[in-house]
Amino acid sequence: MEAARAGGVLVVSESATDAVLIKTLLKEDFDNVLVRICPDAKMEAAELLECHPKVLLMAFRDISKAEQCYLGLFRTHSAAALQSHRAILLCSKEAVKQSFEVCRRGLFDDYVLFWPMTYDAPRLRMTVHRALADLASNPENAMTALTIAAQARRILDLEATLAQQLELGRHHIEAAGHALVHAERDVGTALGALSAGIAAAAGGRSATPEALDIVAAAVSRCSKDVVMPRFQNVTELLQPLKQWAGELQQTVSAHRESGGTLEALTARLRPVVLIVDDDEFQQRLLSLMLEPEGYQLRFASTGTEALRELYRSPVDLILLDFKLPDLNGIEVTRRLKGEPRLAGIPVIMITGNSDRDLVLESRRKGVADFIVKPVERSVVLEKLRRHYSPTKSKVASSP
Repeated sequence: MEAARAGGVLVVSESATDAVLIKTLLKEDFDNVLVRICPDAKMEAAELLECHPKVLLMAFRDISKAEQCYLGLFRTHSAAALQSHRAILLCSKEAVKQSFEVCRRGLFDDYVLFWPMTYDAPRLRMTVHRALADLASNPENAMTALTIAAQARRILDLEATLAQQLELGRHHIEAAGHALVHAERDVGTALGALSAGIAAAAGGRSATPEALDIVAAAVSRCSKDVVMPRFQNVTELLQPLKQWAGELQQTVSAHRESGGTLEALTARLRPVVLIVDDDEFQQRLLSLMLEPEGYQLRFASTGTEALRELYRSPVDLILLDFKLPDLNGIEVTRRLKGEPRLAGIPVIMITGNSDRDLVLESRRKGVADFIVKPVERSVVLEKLRRHYSPTKSKVASSP
């Protein structure tokens, strides 16, 4: 394989001739095109991780081989499923319908009619451009309704705390002002008493009236020229501080109103639920239960598809069937919880087996709750509401 350069286009094919042709068609627009020939439809996940392509082109004339190769990558290495890329399937005109179905299921992101490529050779380049643009417009930190609600809650918490501290500061400033007034009065009284005390003490001695007047005048000057101006200076310094605190409190109040509006908007967001089940009847049944309640639904038929779907865009909740064609529910949960960006998504396991050991093992791997088949609408809705409740995170208005 060519020397790996991360972030480009990787062509995976069973045919060297097809791979070279594809690379030639892409060279006009893309410099970093790598090729991997897999005659047995097997590719090591380590190679994908090393290249870290932005776009992966699967060029197998037999669509089942493309599926086998692509799914094999993720079964052997969970990190491959969570690596950010777009997967495009190249197909023949006989396999267009099959290609549409596997893309609709979410295994691949798009497909291109490549055999024959008689009338629209630039279509492949355009599809790669669109895939790169889509990848750039969907950053890894895409936010769900639940994370947006949590961010709004943090903003309101911060604003409420700031408003409380400002109110407390305002009280402290007012208390300091009152204390200064009392201190000024008390010092004046004390200086008057001092003057009277000196006069009284001197009255029993041979002090002349002139001497007593001199002492009284000195005390008065000390009060007028030294002590009282200091109090006045401190009082004047408190005035700008009071004004600043008042203006800041008004500003915070205005922002708190904006935060309240944001919180009200998040309360109207429709939570996104990923349903992972290979049974189409079960998918339709859950759709009938959840769509009228305002949930947005996405679907995956295998554990690998679920991990790919989650990497494209996280969800608020996951309804996960225990028995899947590739990975069981416990393994899917284990891999999910090992990815920090996805670990916080609540997983509700759907199972026909309520065996105690299964429940304990699922709990250890991070499953939040269980639904036992046959599923009942009231149970499903109650479980979802229990684990998705933005109202629990709402902050009360400040007094």
